[in-house]
Amino acid sequence: MSKKRTLAAAFAALAFSLLFVAGALAQPAGRSFTVTKEADPATLPAGGGEVTYTITVTNDGTQSFHGLSLSDDKCTLDNDGSDIDGGNQFKEGDEYVATCTVDLTAATTNTVTVKGCTDGSVESCNNLDHFYQDDASAAVTVGTTTATIDMTGTSAAMLALILLAIGGIGFLGTTNRLPKLPKFR
Repeated sequence: MSKKRTLAAAFAALAFSLLFVAGALAQPAGRSFTVTKEADPATLPAGGGEVTYTITVTNDGTQSFHGLSLSDDKCTLDNDGSDIDGGNQFKEGDEYVATCTVDLTAATTNTVTVKGCTDGSVESCNNLDHFYQDDASAAVTVGTTTATIDMTGTSAAMLALILLAIGGIGFLGTTNRLPKLPKFR
């Protein structure tokens, strides 16, 4: 084979490979949803506390999903998508909401993964042309312990009285007399 033919064949193989990979990785036309995740509250005081995550999945595509699956990496969802099936489809424009509540003591980023299939359950969806997946995360920060001194109101007045008492006690306890000042005529 000549160098020109070998080079042309190599470019053709590369072009075919790129098209094949791009087609396999591209999300199917008309099959899409948007996933959002919010934490309430997004900031906790020192020591942590309870956080409720709200996940909203919106079908913004043009096809219904016959299977939906939600999974969270840090807490158990109240709705995991198992109620979306052939009889109860996730249709265009529909919203699906799930929540979970967890106690946190440290800063955390929590991720939910949502999978959908337009021709059956997510578990049996073996055709990439019918499958869609998206993720969303929410971060929560936990404060640190800090000490503060209130220098307004009662605290400032008490500090002044304490300093006056300490100073007054020191003065009363001395035995030295003040020297006599000369008289000016």
